Amino acid sequence: MPAGLRFPHAKQVLVLQRHTTDLAGGHPRTEIAYGITSLDAARAGPARLGGLVRGQWGIEICQADCAYGM
Repeated sequence: MPAGLRFPHAKQVLVLQRHTTDLAGGHPRTEIAYGITSLDAARAGPARLGGLVRGQWGIEICQADCAYGM
């Protein structure tokens, strides 16, 4: 477990940077998100963790679209 982290099953901590551009105004934006996983580095390296995070974004987008009837 990473030192000082109060999650007993944590194996890795993630820092995600998202770079987006506002389509209306063209303004770039950087968003920082943090994550904690119980998957160790042998089971989930950077590529797998990235895929898992992108998969979660897909679920969130679907839920938002469904909520607005799209």
